[in-house]
Amino acid sequence: MIFYLVDWGNGFIGGYTKDFDQRFNTPKREVFDDLKRCGVETLKIISPQELDKLRGFHKPTFEEYCSGKR
Repeated sequence: MIFYLVDWGNGFIGGYTKDFDQRFNTPKREVFDDLKRCGVETLKIISPQELDKLRGFHKPTFEEYCSGKR
């Protein structure tokens, strides 16, 4: 299974399938447990901006949502 990993810059890593369905959002120190649990064979580390570009839209962060910046 191919996975994309996104470092959010806040201590958490998001894990996405090739179809950009989020499977986990976990602390960096626990990311290997989640990769193992999901059966990841191949992964690509991308930035949040690359994720937006690949999936074709920007999903606001919690902070952006609360502040009205979308």
